[in-house]
Amino acid sequence: MALFVKNMTGFIDRSLPKQSSSEISNFNAWMHNIKLVISWILNSVSKEISASIMFTKSDFEIWNNLKDRSQQSNGPRIFQIRRELSNLSQNQDSIATYFTKLKKITDKLVNFRPNCTCNKCECCSVENIKQHFHNEHIMNFLMGLNDSFKKRINSLFIVMFNI
Repeated sequence: MALFVKNMTGFIDRSLPKQSSSEISNFNAWMHNIKLVISWILNSVSKEISASIMFTKSDFEIWNNLKDRSQQSNGPRIFQIRRELSNLSQNQDSIATYFTKLKKITDKLVNFRPNCTCNKCECCSVENIKQHFHNEHIMNFLMGLNDSFKKRINSLFIVMFNI
């Protein structure tokens, strides 16, 4: 976000051409911005990750390294999130607090789900998948409610799923 707000994404995605050293003022400004981008990236990641990318040759390589790391499937992390989700229940929380906790966990899980990247899909499968995840979210919510809501869950289930 910071790179986008500061209009610096061109440095990491290479859409902004590299300046030649023959034009010293442009080259110095270019190098200043590159070092600024690298500094922002290094200060935005954990110390462990920062230490592993600190000596990478360029901002572009650092960005690709981080992109590759974040795009890899992370089975153990997915397992932790799903366990956290399955252990969540309302307990003494208000409905709003419980729902917020549930949403926070499910939002983490959504980051690991495959998505359409072309944004051109028009078939009903994409909508069916979205509806499936929405229904899953509702079921997780209902399963974690306090016992005082158990009597109403069946009627909620019927209304929410149009049964």
